Amino acid sequence: MAQHTAGTANPLKVPEADPVRWCPVRHCHMKRQRPWFGFRSADGAVTIGRTSARITHGPPGNASEKQVLRKRLQRSIRKTMGLKERREREKQARKHQILDAARHLLFKKGIQSTSINQIARKAELGVGTIYFYYQSKEEIFYALQEEGLDILFRQIEAIGRKSIGPDGKLRETGMAYLDFSRRHKDYFDIINYFLATPTVMLGDELKQRIDHKGSRILKLLDGFTRTGVADGTFRSVDPKKYAVMFWGALHGLTQFKKLENTVLEGENHAHIFEYAVDQLIDGLKPKKER
Repeated sequence: MAQHTAGTANPLKVPEADPVRWCPVRHCHMKRQRPWFGFRSADGAVTIGRTSARITHGPPGNASEKQVLRKRLQRSIRKTMGLKERREREKQARKHQILDAARHLLFKKGIQSTSINQIARKAELGVGTIYFYYQSKEEIFYALQEEGLDILFRQIEAIGRKSIGPDGKLRETGMAYLDFSRRHKDYFDIINYFLATPTVMLGDELKQRIDHKGSRILKLLDGFTRTGVADGTFRSVDPKKYAVMFWGALHGLTQFKKLENTVLEGENHAHIFEYAVDQLIDGLKPKKER
């Protein structure tokens, strides 16, 4: 057994192929001593740590003792992994608690009239807890937009992986946007709040981060359009400009849902939305195919 002295930074070398236990200074012969354990993997690496077991004698000398220690080590690893997962769940729950409070205050008071203290009171958390997760209220509102844009991006990205034509991908993207505005109304309203605000309130750095999230979606739309132009499905257009126009049209059409009981009385908003998306895509096709 390789010797080890307290304080050395060099890893311990374990000759056995199975989990083994030993005292960092000498073999454990003292009662109630918590033993160290080591485990050599296939590539020769050794994992070092302490077990919660107590021993009253030296290192294991037979297979049965090694099997007992192996089971203890496995239980210790599972317990550690379970603790990490629980802490991660608690962390995510706190963040959702903060974001829910911030979302409520954003629509009630606006970003300028909302403070960290108000968010903390609404979330029933301490101010220090808020600052543990977010550096400022601007970062909180950025996180709300980020989550919404990430959900929308994943939906459109999944459409891009389908084995359908570029016109079909654009059409499904349009319907996915309408579905996003319904199923994730809170996130859609957050995105709409900031798109409808004429001034930049989040600072240049945060705005650039948000714009980057949005640009990923535009790149997907750009790619669908570019593919259609290349294979002859669409006539020659500027893919990037069309992507911006298409997203802008989708967003504007979605807003007309609010007019179902007035301007659109007697009309079905979803049918109008679908009709408009078809017209946008048909306008891309060569004249002979229209």
